[in-house]
Amino acid sequence: MSDTLTQRTPAHGAKPAWARDLPDTTEGGDPIVYGPRPLAPRIERVEPLDDYVLRVTFATGEVRHFDCTPLLDRGVFRPLRDDAAFRLVQPINDGGGIGWASGADLSRDTVYVAGTPV
Repeated sequence: MSDTLTQRTPAHGAKPAWARDLPDTTEGGDPIVYGPRPLAPRIERVEPLDDYVLRVTFATGEVRHFDCTPLLDRGVFRPLRDDAAFRLVQPINDGGGIGWASGADLSRDTVYVAGTPV
Protein backbone atom coordinates (compact mmCIF):
# COMPACT_ATOMS: atom_id res chain seq x y z
CA MET A 1 0.00 0.00 0.00
CA SER A 2 1.37 3.41 -0.88
CA ASP A 3 2.16 6.02 1.78
CA THR A 4 -0.33 8.41 0.18
CA LEU A 5 -3.19 5.93 0.47
CA THR A 6 -2.24 5.08 4.04
CA GLN A 7 -2.23 8.75 5.00
CA ARG A 8 -5.66 9.41 3.48
CA THR A 9 -7.38 6.27 4.79
CA PRO A 10 -8.31 6.30 8.48
CA ALA A 11 -7.26 3.31 10.54
CA HIS A 12 -9.94 0.69 11.18
CA GLY A 13 -12.28 2.15 13.76
CA ALA A 14 -10.73 5.62 13.51
CA LYS A 15 -13.10 8.49 12.93
CA PRO A 16 -12.67 10.29 9.60
CA ALA A 17 -12.03 14.04 9.72
CA TRP A 18 -15.52 14.92 8.48
CA ALA A 19 -17.05 13.15 11.51
CA ARG A 20 -14.81 14.60 14.22
CA ASP A 21 -17.65 16.64 15.79
CA LEU A 22 -20.10 13.72 15.76
CA PRO A 23 -20.66 11.40 18.73
CA ASP A 24 -18.53 8.31 19.37
CA THR A 25 -21.45 6.26 20.70
CA THR A 26 -25.21 5.99 20.40
CA GLU A 27 -27.47 7.05 23.28
CA GLY A 28 -27.44 3.39 24.33
CA GLY A 29 -23.63 3.35 24.50
CA ASP A 30 -23.01 1.35 21.32
CA PRO A 31 -19.98 2.52 19.33
CA ILE A 32 -20.62 4.35 16.06
CA VAL A 33 -18.37 3.47 13.14
CA TYR A 34 -18.13 6.21 10.53
CA GLY A 35 -17.24 5.34 6.95
CA PRO A 36 -16.62 7.51 3.92
CA ARG A 37 -18.31 10.89 3.71
CA PRO A 38 -22.00 10.51 2.84
CA LEU A 39 -22.94 11.19 -0.77
CA ALA A 40 -26.08 13.15 -0.11
CA PRO A 41 -26.85 16.43 1.64
CA ARG A 42 -28.82 16.30 4.89
CA ILE A 43 -32.57 15.87 4.77
CA GLU A 44 -34.52 18.89 5.95
CA ARG A 45 -38.08 17.78 5.30
CA VAL A 46 -40.02 14.68 4.29
CA GLU A 47 -43.65 14.63 3.22
CA PRO A 48 -45.67 11.47 2.57
CA LEU A 49 -47.60 11.59 -0.70
CA ASP A 50 -50.15 9.18 -2.16
CA ASP A 51 -49.18 5.68 -3.33
CA TYR A 52 -46.32 5.33 -0.81
CA VAL A 53 -44.18 8.04 -2.34
CA LEU A 54 -42.15 10.47 -0.23
CA ARG A 55 -41.29 14.03 -1.20
CA VAL A 56 -37.89 14.67 0.37
CA THR A 57 -36.28 18.11 0.59
CA PHE A 58 -32.52 18.22 1.13
CA ALA A 59 -30.45 20.98 2.73
CA THR A 60 -29.34 22.12 -0.74
CA GLY A 61 -32.96 22.82 -1.67
CA GLU A 62 -33.06 19.80 -3.98
CA VAL A 63 -36.32 17.84 -3.90
CA ARG A 64 -36.63 14.16 -4.80
CA HIS A 65 -39.50 11.70 -4.83
CA PHE A 66 -38.76 8.31 -3.33
CA ASP A 67 -41.12 5.40 -4.06
CA CYS A 68 -41.35 3.10 -1.04
CA THR A 69 -43.61 0.53 -2.74
CA PRO A 70 -40.80 -1.99 -3.48
CA LEU A 71 -39.87 -2.03 0.22
CA LEU A 72 -43.33 -2.76 1.66
CA ASP A 73 -42.99 -6.57 1.47
CA ARG A 74 -39.70 -6.57 3.39
CA GLY A 75 -39.35 -7.16 7.14
CA VAL A 76 -39.43 -3.93 9.09
CA PHE A 77 -41.14 -2.07 6.22
CA ARG A 78 -44.26 -4.33 6.22
CA PRO A 79 -46.12 -2.27 8.88
CA LEU A 80 -45.86 0.74 6.55
CA ARG A 81 -48.49 -0.82 4.27
CA ASP A 82 -50.87 0.80 6.77
CA ASP A 83 -51.26 4.29 5.31
CA ALA A 84 -51.55 5.89 8.76
CA ALA A 85 -48.23 4.31 9.84
CA PHE A 86 -46.56 5.28 6.56
CA ARG A 87 -47.54 8.93 7.01
CA LEU A 88 -45.68 9.16 10.34
CA VAL A 89 -42.33 9.44 8.56
CA GLN A 90 -39.88 12.08 9.75
CA PRO A 91 -36.23 13.08 9.38
CA ILE A 92 -33.96 11.34 11.89
CA ASN A 93 -30.35 11.63 13.05
CA ASP A 94 -30.16 15.35 12.36
CA GLY A 95 -31.17 14.85 8.74
CA GLY A 96 -28.99 11.80 8.20
CA GLY A 97 -32.00 9.77 7.14
CA ILE A 98 -35.72 9.27 7.49
CA GLY A 99 -37.52 6.92 9.84
CA TRP A 100 -40.80 5.59 11.13
CA ALA A 101 -42.03 4.50 14.57
CA SER A 102 -41.97 0.86 13.39
CA GLY A 103 -38.17 1.04 13.34
CA ALA A 104 -37.90 1.21 9.56
CA ASP A 105 -35.43 3.78 8.31
CA LEU A 106 -33.56 4.85 5.20
CA SER A 107 -30.29 6.71 4.89
CA ARG A 108 -30.07 10.04 3.14
CA ASP A 109 -27.76 8.42 0.59
CA THR A 110 -30.38 5.77 -0.28
CA VAL A 111 -33.14 8.35 -0.68
CA TYR A 112 -30.92 10.70 -2.70
CA VAL A 113 -29.45 8.11 -5.06
CA ALA A 114 -32.64 6.10 -5.63
CA GLY A 115 -34.96 9.13 -5.56
CA THR A 116 -36.25 10.89 -8.64
CA PRO A 117 -35.38 14.61 -8.93
CA VAL A 118 -38.48 16.81 -9.02
